[in-house]
Amino acid sequence: MRLVLMMIMERKKMRKIKLKDESAMNELYNEINIIVAYSGNYIVRI
Repeated sequence: MRLVLMMIMERKKMRKIKLKDESAMNELYNEINIIVAYSGNYIVRI
């Protein structure tokens, strides 16, 4: 689960740095959703 938390923190950093780049944000969000779905017993919502 450490990987998921790291990706979430990256997403928060990207939100601050590159708010304009929505396509990159959407790709990262999709990756987080996939990882969370595979983890099964964890639900992560931002």
